Amino acid sequence: GNMAAGYVYPPLFAILLQPVLSLTFHDALRLWLALNVLLVTLCLALCLRLFVAGEQRRIVAGIAVVLFLASMPTRESILLGQANYLILALCLSAYFVAERGQRFGAGSLLAAAAWLKVTPAFLLFYFLFHQRSRQVLWGFLATGAIIGVWIVLLLGFDDIRYYLTHILPAAGEAQLAISNKSFLAMLKRL
Repeated sequence: GNMAAGYVYPPLFAILLQPVLSLTFHDALRLWLALNVLLVTLCLALCLRLFVAGEQRRIVAGIAVVLFLASMPTRESILLGQANYLILALCLSAYFVAERGQRFGAGSLLAAAAWLKVTPAFLLFYFLFHQRSRQVLWGFLATGAIIGVWIVLLLGFDDIRYYLTHILPAAGEAQLAISNKSFLAMLKRL
């Protein structure tokens, strides 16, 4: 059947959440909280490795932990089931592997993030214009195509067409009056 009208994440996220449907609410909540703790830890570790010199890491880590835990994305991830830290972990990992010369892998990680939430695709501009790396683009396109074909094979064209024609264009429109931070709602407001 068609996806719920209020579901604005791309179809890959819905596919990945299917195994959780068999869990009770409390078990799913525990799993989600544990996953988010792991993802926050991974994001913090990647940020520290990428952006902080070794001798300053302990102080910056303490401040960052407080900021991570007090931030709106953390609150939304825990209370509303947002996938912010999964997306951030994939994007930071893309940058991390790109810094180590694995540009194709960076594009692949960025494609996975973009299939989970549309806005990480805009990070391609950074890799293409700042780092001038076509390998990132090829990794993005190849992995994106593989994921896309897999999604179509699992869901069929009708659900994909419904998502692209009904859900994605309406993403955030009904919430423009409240504090919606989605990129599509921001473009609509502009």
